[in-house]
Amino acid sequence: METRRCAVEQPIRELEQGYLKNYVEVSRLLALENEDPLIVVRNLANKLNIDDPEVLTAKRVGSYGEKPRYIPVR
Repeated sequence: METRRCAVEQPIRELEQGYLKNYVEVSRLLALENEDPLIVVRNLANKLNIDDPEVLTAKRVGSYGEKPRYIPVR
């Protein structure tokens, strides 16, 4: 029974990893009023000397009470 469960879970893990390999999570950045997360991420990439980051999407998600929401970047 355990072998079957593992055999079923493995393709699901591979699918999840394939989906997540195109994402980077930016966290612990304080949110500013009327901020554009795309611009925030591009500025961060510039400060890290990343030339022409291919950022497709960036938006604040999640809720951690007092902590700032994170930004998944594709």
